[in-house]
Amino acid sequence: MDALEMFGEHERSKRVARAAAKRSSYMLIVVMDARRCVHMNFYQDSCLGIRQDLRGRSVITPNVTAFRIAYHNFNTARLAKLRFGSTSVLVYCHMGNFGCGDGVWTTVMKIDGNKATFKYYSSYWSDKNQYNTAGGETGFDSEETKLHTYWDTSFNKICLGMKVGGQMRFVALNKQATSLHSLIADGHYRATSLGRSAWKALIGSEASLQTNCNKEGFNAGGCYGDGCALVRIGIVSNEQNDCNTCDSRIGFGGAGSPDDSITCGNAVTYASYAFVKNQFHYLDAPSIEMFMVTDVFDCTFECLRLPSCVSVNVASNKEAPGNIFCELLSSDKYQKSQKFTGNKTSHHLFKKSQCISTPCQNGGTCLANYQDETFTCHCKDDFIGKHCENGATSCKQLFEAYNFNSTRVATLRFGLTSVSVYCHMRGFGCGDGVWTTVMKIDGSKSTFHYDSVYWGNTDAYNPPGGATAFDTLETKMPTYWNTPFTKICLGMKTARHINFVIINKEANSLYSLIADGSYRSTSLGRDTWNLTYAATPVEPESVLSLTTKTPAQPATLELGLVEEDAPKTPILLTNISHAFIKNELHYLSVPSSRTFLATDVFDCTSQCLLVLSCVSVNLARNTVADGKYWCELLSSDKYLNSQDFKGNLTFHHLFKKSNCIFTPCQNGGTCVAKYQDDTFNCLCLEGFIGDYCETGATSCKQLYEAKKFDTTQVATLRFGSTPTSVMCHVGDFGCGPGAWTTVMKIDGNKNTFHFDSAYWSDTNEYNLNGGSTRFDTQETKLPTYWNTPFSQICLGMKINEQLNFVVLTKQGSSLFSLIADGSYRATSLGRNTWKSLLGSEGSLQIACNREGFNSVCNTCKTLQISVHVSG
Repeated sequence: MDALEMFGEHERSKRVARAAAKRSSYMLIVVMDARRCVHMNFYQDSCLGIRQDLRGRSVITPNVTAFRIAYHNFNTARLAKLRFGSTSVLVYCHMGNFGCGDGVWTTVMKIDGNKATFKYYSSYWSDKNQYNTAGGETGFDSEETKLHTYWDTSFNKICLGMKVGGQMRFVALNKQATSLHSLIADGHYRATSLGRSAWKALIGSEASLQTNCNKEGFNAGGCYGDGCALVRIGIVSNEQNDCNTCDSRIGFGGAGSPDDSITCGNAVTYASYAFVKNQFHYLDAPSIEMFMVTDVFDCTFECLRLPSCVSVNVASNKEAPGNIFCELLSSDKYQKSQKFTGNKTSHHLFKKSQCISTPCQNGGTCLANYQDETFTCHCKDDFIGKHCENGATSCKQLFEAYNFNSTRVATLRFGLTSVSVYCHMRGFGCGDGVWTTVMKIDGSKSTFHYDSVYWGNTDAYNPPGGATAFDTLETKMPTYWNTPFTKICLGMKTARHINFVIINKEANSLYSLIADGSYRSTSLGRDTWNLTYAATPVEPESVLSLTTKTPAQPATLELGLVEEDAPKTPILLTNISHAFIKNELHYLSVPSSRTFLATDVFDCTSQCLLVLSCVSVNLARNTVADGKYWCELLSSDKYLNSQDFKGNLTFHHLFKKSNCIFTPCQNGGTCVAKYQDDTFNCLCLEGFIGDYCETGATSCKQLYEAKKFDTTQVATLRFGSTPTSVMCHVGDFGCGPGAWTTVMKIDGNKNTFHFDSAYWSDTNEYNLNGGSTRFDTQETKLPTYWNTPFSQICLGMKINEQLNFVVLTKQGSSLFSLIADGSYRATSLGRNTWKSLLGSEGSLQIACNREGFNSVCNTCKTLQISVHVSG
């Protein structure tokens, strides 16, 4: 029987627009393993087709010189003469395991993928005509051939081979037939089962097939015509989930999509990877590689070869006309929009993806997934949804979308309204999950009294209060009437201790349970409702906040109430004028005026009321004397000794109610209660003044009048949130009694404060450290220059270690207001007063004598100047 081998070659890697193709370079091999030759004593499968009429003789013609070897095995590849009837053909027989297993293989065809000789539609596939028989006498070279073995040699295996980039690769196909012609000539499809991975192995690591269809075998193709992929032997694949429009292929005898000229090898359309060009633009992103190419297509093709490449920058090379720079990038303009800018010398091309349709709404960033042609939207401003199309209505929705793991302020949206809401994370007392703020209530106020309209309407109250945690800012958020839930968390703060309970209740909103005024029962029980202290009533000054938690089910939300900072909750009334506030499990470590055993809490606090100096007590159960309590009477409270007020596992601390419970002292001030007349004083931090420490001092005079000091010293002034150290001059040092605030110090030897210096007209300080020293040479300009109003200005000059001062009576909102605009403003001190600043050396010409602010002068004697103002 006759066997056959098919070779084809493919010298170059031809690239075409819209398609990336990998051809079999130099040769395509189809080798068939045939049956044993009856009269030849080969140790394995023989080179078939040596007819019986040879009577056991094989003709071998290496170098086309024939000689006879009778009944001898051969064990190397060589040329053999096969006979078909009266026709003899010289055929190269391949020996040994060159890639298709051991045995002897007979050449059938060799195909060059660059040529159209064996294109799918070529008549050579269906006729019995030889082509270039001399090509069958050589091995793996570039000579195309079709031999008599194509239609006359039977087989049970076919060996297929391709050469790509100088590398030969083979696969063996188990298939029995009377000839290769019998499988192909009639054009009927006959399936094989190698699998897409085996076909891709013929090409190597650069092989590419689309994911669907994967129709393999003889005469494989999804449709017929120039539009679809066709192969006589091979596999076709498709981007769509059908075999009707295939446009990628690996095989032999190819035609159609994506490049009809590729007759052997790998051709694949990257329709999903079409490149979009942005002319005169550049993406400034880290490059994978930069090199020279001959055209834009070569650049984009190299990008297609690298899975990590998604876009390129290209630019012409002036030094090498006809070549262009190609920069491969692993990012695109969607991910790096801030780095995508106009450029006069380059163009940017990026793989087409679904991001080109701008699917991400509300400012979201589109992240293309080029491997599976999908995308992901990275939402901003707390939008959610596949396209960032929805505004979140609960913290749980944001948690599921962004997976944040800590408490934070988030933006919820209700229609066109956006609201900043504090999202509480697990662990504060209401169990795991994320909870959304609904309300915060101050029990000492009537905002949310039972009869308040806020319970029955859909009006928000103080939305900024919903963006803070457990403080005293009351609020009612749109979540009250918009957010469904399955749980409510209720919290109250008594003194500084927060207690929580959870109600399991499902509803469309808290509004739906309350607004109509209908009674709806719960079943927590009275002990659970006692949130403050066992056996003591809950007084009406608790601060309550409500937060909601969204459950896993889309239709429901868990709604919780989370308690806020409420330092105003009396929990034990022992006297109408002196309620006591309890801090559970806390201890004030100060000297006690008396320690004794009390029968109960009332006994302990009553003894405190009998001692005028007693303002608080520490209380603990006595384990030795059952039913008794240790009671410590204290003459101080936690406001005066906050550093000594700490948590304790055995004691409770109770203190007389005072106005300090309202935390009246601002800016870190300490509240000092006057229990006898139910008033208080605030001890302010440095630089703050006012009954409540509510004002930052902007002049030394304010601090002096607030009795903060009575001698010259460095003090802290505050301008907004900025503290500034300033030397405050007190007493009559030359400008009269009172407190004077340093504004500037000027050294006449330097140009820092020259007439044309910008420091006179701007609000920039200069050398702040110089403002906290006295009459030295350190120049300075302080924020008092533009912030401090005054009614007098003290001007001083130092000449030969002698200080001289004059006082200018002038009212202004600041010195800046008199000088910065450059306008002349007159004063009336007189020339002699001005000369006195210099002492006996003072000298002025006699004419003009124009004085004031922004006066034009000529030359001045070198001196040092200090400027001070007084309110």
